[in-house]
Amino acid sequence: MLLEFAMVLAGAPVTVAYDLQNKAALDAVGAVSIVDDAAHIAARLDELNADPEVMSISFSRAKKLLNAGSGPAMGMHPAFDPSVWTEVRIDIDPRAAPDLVGTISDMHSVVEDGSFDAIWCSHCIEHLYDHEVLQALREFNRILSDAGFAIVSCPNLEAVAKLVVSEDIESVAYLSPSGPVRLLDMIFGHSPSIEAGRVHMAHRTGFTADRLGRLAAKAGFEARVLEGEHYDLWAALMMPKSDPAAVASLFEDTNIAALFSERLPSLPAVQEATRRKRVRILRT
Repeated sequence: MLLEFAMVLAGAPVTVAYDLQNKAALDAVGAVSIVDDAAHIAARLDELNADPEVMSISFSRAKKLLNAGSGPAMGMHPAFDPSVWTEVRIDIDPRAAPDLVGTISDMHSVVEDGSFDAIWCSHCIEHLYDHEVLQALREFNRILSDAGFAIVSCPNLEAVAKLVVSEDIESVAYLSPSGPVRLLDMIFGHSPSIEAGRVHMAHRTGFTADRLGRLAAKAGFEARVLEGEHYDLWAALMMPKSDPAAVASLFEDTNIAALFSERLPSLPAVQEATRRKRVRILRT
């Protein structure tokens, strides 16, 4: 029988799997299920390895997701299974009560190299100053593992500009959890939030699909960029050893799957999205 325990080893969440011959070994296994002492765990695992009831022991570290520019806690995107992924939130605003307070353009003091498996960055990079965008994307590249990836979304300035030509700039484009969002807000930032003192909500730069892809490629990623249906852009930024098929399967029930149309060509959502928009793939 295979039994799995989640525990913390040297400060990192770990899943320990035991292949047991029978239930008599359960008591021995349970002794290390909640210990936060690496030396103690190592000693107990040595004992378990010598136990004929324990056939094998394997480890799988819980995957880490950085929610970059998270805002208040909203939970992870449904594609990230909480039993597999651990979320760490970083935001520049302490009032959002993030795990880490700081800017995504310089995370050296709070995030180690190669320490995350994925990054989720939803409508954050447009709040950076223009010169900080490449810095932030290079930071993403630094903190991701070699097999990691980042999902980035932001307003599509090209789509917004086309709409401004035909609509009043104060027209409501869509409704968000923060309230109505006008075309004006999509260009310059959500006015009510800025008026309330959250000045970091101002938009300081803008992106088209090609520009976002070029910057991501310059930061060292393979970038896949798609124009969304809500005046937005979606990008998957892939590290050198990331597996497109694995990332595609993670998001197969979402609009993000269209970024991997060659991996999931038969999905209706992918067929519909790619019929309307093309996916741009840029590399260094």
